[in-house]
Amino acid sequence: MSPGTINFVIRKIPFYPLAIASNLFSITALLIFFGVTGNVELSADIAVVQGAMLTIFLAFSGNARNILLSSSSNISLAQLGRFRLLLVLPFGLFVYFFCLSIFDVQIFITCALIVRRCSEWLAELIISEKEQKGCYSYGRNYLLLQIISLSTLLLHNVVSENFYELIFCFWAVTPVLLGGGRLLHFLRRADKEKYLPGIEYVFHLGSSWVIATTTFVFRVMVIALTSKAIGGELFTAFAIGGMLSSIYTYVVGPSLILKETRKTRRILYSVLFSCAASGVAIILLSDAISKIIGNSVLFCQALGFSMLGSAIMIVSQRKRIILLQLKQESVFVPDVLSNLLIVAVVPLIYYIAGPSVLSALFLCSACLTYLFYSLPIEVKKGYSFERS
Repeated sequence: MSPGTINFVIRKIPFYPLAIASNLFSITALLIFFGVTGNVELSADIAVVQGAMLTIFLAFSGNARNILLSSSSNISLAQLGRFRLLLVLPFGLFVYFFCLSIFDVQIFITCALIVRRCSEWLAELIISEKEQKGCYSYGRNYLLLQIISLSTLLLHNVVSENFYELIFCFWAVTPVLLGGGRLLHFLRRADKEKYLPGIEYVFHLGSSWVIATTTFVFRVMVIALTSKAIGGELFTAFAIGGMLSSIYTYVVGPSLILKETRKTRRILYSVLFSCAASGVAIILLSDAISKIIGNSVLFCQALGFSMLGSAIMIVSQRKRIILLQLKQESVFVPDVLSNLLIVAVVPLIYYIAGPSVLSALFLCSACLTYLFYSLPIEVKKGYSFERS
């Protein structure tokens, strides 16, 4: 194979979706790693700290990637950069004191995860800008750096504990090692440009705030109703089973919607069918699978229900991304309704049917999300849902 052919094949690799995936799911990868290796209490600690960070950072993310990928958006990268730079330090301190004052979690793990999330939050803007401009090399280099740092951390945890904290700290800061310094230039005001995003950004913030807050309350409620060990099992199963929908929502979906073709839709439908069929099979064979892999039946059932729910969630999130990117409409109302209802359902179904029903929570959430994105809702003054 000639060098030109190799270079052509390499350039066909979707580096930017993979870079966003490495930026968003590294902490989830740690949660899954410790969950499947038997350290479920540490997995639960990571889940709680991650949930607290989601409450703040995801709450104020304001659909930034979809905004930057939309060529007709009135909100600039500089405005979003200033917004996040001004808030990243107070948000990090808030999560630190919140976690240590309410939950019994390790100080070092908490600090490292907060630094990692702060770095990811800032790096997301640079990645989105480079993707919109088609800068191939940045996506490739960023992805390689994340793969190397995370692989080193996971392998080092298995093989040896020497320099563990140093490697953990390196992994935490890698998102801002490439291009992160450029964000500092955005603190200066550009000519004839608002320093921060305008009032139209408030609707995006409201939507992401509801999703983030619900995620955190959901995790705390599950642990409070059951135990840290059971919560760790459920969160690990939800993370594995729901990974496909998360990848579509935050990684692949925003890039595909603008370039969607009949071929990509056929591929998507095939993935949805495979995911749903695998979920049903795992649910039906949960007893046998639990004996083979050594996990509880509850874990296997939660995994199966989550995979089935993941297929439904992808369809729902496709509707959401189309509204944000192509129609440039607010998704505030369906986000509020679906997320608040799932929080209300958790204690209800627990006290009615017991802890085993909690395994189907992700599936329940997916169904509610699909329901509210399919309802005809209309709001005046330009922030509307006009569903046919």
